[in-house]
Amino acid sequence: MKQVKRITAILTAVASLSAVALIAAPAASAAGTYNGACGSGYKLVDSLPNGDATTVFLTWNASTGKNCVVHQIVTSKGSERWSIGVWISRSVAGGVRHQDYGAFTSYAGPVYVDAVGTCIDWGGWLGDDPSQHGVAQENSHCG
Repeated sequence: MKQVKRITAILTAVASLSAVALIAAPAASAAGTYNGACGSGYKLVDSLPNGDATTVFLTWNASTGKNCVVHQIVTSKGSERWSIGVWISRSVAGGVRHQDYGAFTSYAGPVYVDAVGTCIDWGGWLGDDPSQHGVAQENSHCG
């Protein structure tokens, strides 16, 4: 009986230490960190990881009323060029889609839209075809 109590105590201690390690350790994130490319005054609002390699970051500038998106390459490959794109538009009929795409080494964008009093659509893609390998969020961040 003593042996069972001792094993239980050891297992409880290991579980407690594991929980503390999970809480104390910073979470590893494929999302990376927003690079500030939209400029001063833009605060990070949301992000969409696109697999393990890239993330689309959405920012907002309260003083200008504009949203901005950047599609960052998170997996560093030195000077390798990636075919990558990013876009944003107002969520209204006939909303103009602002986008940037091409072969980049670190990010696509920034692209901006005046979004006061409306919702926005935004996203990004990898490769030459925006309909594949992409992430998007529609009718979001209304305000």
